[in-house]
Amino acid sequence: MVGAALLTAYKNAGGKIDLSRALREMFRRGKGVSGGACGFWGACGAAVSAGIFVSIVTMASPLAVEPWGLANLATARALERIGALGGPRCCKRNSYTAVLAAVEFAKEKLGVVMETTPVICTRSAKNSECIGKRCPYNAHFEGRK
Repeated sequence: MVGAALLTAYKNAGGKIDLSRALREMFRRGKGVSGGACGFWGACGAAVSAGIFVSIVTMASPLAVEPWGLANLATARALERIGALGGPRCCKRNSYTAVLAAVEFAKEKLGVVMETTPVICTRSAKNSECIGKRCPYNAHFEGRK
């Protein structure tokens, strides 16, 4: 879902892609990411999806030079941000974090500016593993000024 949202926002922000084709490719690639990859592989699916987004829009392949590097750097940035928050996992928190990291990355590396709005989570009561005030999307986040 992260990659699909990013592809749509990218297109809406003026990115040059065939959105229907890109979304089909995102679905095809995303099916290969297993649930629980965050803990079992050390690679959150939301971050991998952000990398797939960059891979699709730059037409990266295993043999590409710059696009290959960009896709990996996008995944790494999202993973770093997600990892810095600590666990346990929260798919919504990780998705928000991956999207925001990818939006920043797209502006810096691809020259496409996608609009964002502040994210405040309304689902913490439904997640028994919620990290509460340590979550940057919690209305009572310890780091919010």
